[in-house]
Amino acid sequence: MQRVLCIVLLNYKNDQDTVDCVNSVKDSALIELPYLVVVDNGLNSRELKDKLGFYPDLQILSPENNLGFGRGINFGIHWALENIEFTFLLILNNDVLVERSALQKLIDCAYRNKDISYFTPCIVTLDRPPRVWYAGGELIQNRMTAMVYNIGSEYVENRLESQLTSFASGCALLISKEKLDKNAPLFDPEFFMYDEDIEFSLRLNLRGEKIFFVGNAVIYHKCQGSQVENTSRKLNQLSPGNKNLNFYLKNTIRNRYYIVDKHIKGFDRIKTNVALSVYWLMKSIQYFLYLNFRSGFVVLREMTGYIRNKINSR
Repeated sequence: MQRVLCIVLLNYKNDQDTVDCVNSVKDSALIELPYLVVVDNGLNSRELKDKLGFYPDLQILSPENNLGFGRGINFGIHWALENIEFTFLLILNNDVLVERSALQKLIDCAYRNKDISYFTPCIVTLDRPPRVWYAGGELIQNRMTAMVYNIGSEYVENRLESQLTSFASGCALLISKEKLDKNAPLFDPEFFMYDEDIEFSLRLNLRGEKIFFVGNAVIYHKCQGSQVENTSRKLNQLSPGNKNLNFYLKNTIRNRYYIVDKHIKGFDRIKTNVALSVYWLMKSIQYFLYLNFRSGFVVLREMTGYIRNKINSR
């Protein structure tokens, strides 16, 4: 089967989000209907297949266990490369809604910029008015994270300029097929959840490959950080008020140290690890000051645990 676009997305026990997302893809304008590959990490593919029966070109994959985000996406990409023909592949979170012209704008931009293989749309919240969730960004090496441009600011149509960026969000990422290899996973399989896009973006940067932010292609994100009551506060998963903070900390602390060890060499690695450790110590103090003692201790436990494991493995 030949398609210009193949979309890979994950589902994990939130079928309604997936149904809403697929409906928005189906309603896309000015584009051939993409082939859709859904990796069901929730192991409930029979019910999901019934709910998605309205979409004609669909494959639901059921791994034997929950693969997490990066390995789940790799699983879907491998199937797509083995079974269908396409020109571009779009990684998409299932908790997004695609604006009707977004897919066509992404593809048009990719055709105009053949020397670039990675394209990211503008991602905004579902607030009224919508706010910027992702609009390009740059990597911050001493924290192994990214600074997103204009994050939390009110989104104004056509205000955000398309440009090269050093950070691509894994929430929505268009890739030319020529950059995909079924024998080389796109995302590092060491990651279960979070920061896959940090490692991926850093890897592209080190190879000198370009990422392009497409400012007029808009995706709406049902993010937990939606700022309704306090519109001046930036969207931040490390906020003491994040209800999923401890789960996030358990994954992201380990992941960020791992990225340093994988990609940073020599004295720069030592400097980055020291800076990262200082950053996490400051975060633990912040949580204690907010009387979030559990999160403060989670930071200390995960940080010292990773360092201890590194020492023991030598």
